[in-house]
Amino acid sequence: MALIQHEKNIMGHDYSCVVFTGTKGLQLLGKLMAYVGKASTSLKNMAGIDFKGLAQLQEEDAIKVITTIAQTLPELMDDNFVSFTLEMFKYTTRDGTQLGKESVFDGAFAGNYHELFAALGWIIYINYGEGLKDVFTKALDRVKETGILQKLKT
Repeated sequence: MALIQHEKNIMGHDYSCVVFTGTKGLQLLGKLMAYVGKASTSLKNMAGIDFKGLAQLQEEDAIKVITTIAQTLPELMDDNFVSFTLEMFKYTTRDGTQLGKESVFDGAFAGNYHELFAALGWIIYINYGEGLKDVFTKALDRVKETGILQKLKT
């Protein structure tokens, strides 16, 4: 089966991304969710995104998530986050140049973090957007069915 490729112009640069393989997608999703979990309070306060909001995840929301993590939680910006980000860009090109190598990545995004976060948000959206919508919608339906939120409030 052929992998799906997406293309988009971001801030004047042509991006192309092949979606993650199943195993790579699961590996990166676990890491992404760990970062999002650590940032959940900041996401709610700074970007207006909460658990319920993730059920309606749009590309712009994914960009907000990454930007909020970057702006509000500098302690997450360690070598692990850098490695994670490079992994996320492994299957992506910018103007025909593959971005998963540190030297290329550095040249493309030096002082250009707005484009970096926009591109990373797009990569997250094309790989996980619809799937996360389904997961969070089903989880929210289950929460409503059980009435657990009401129980927690009392």
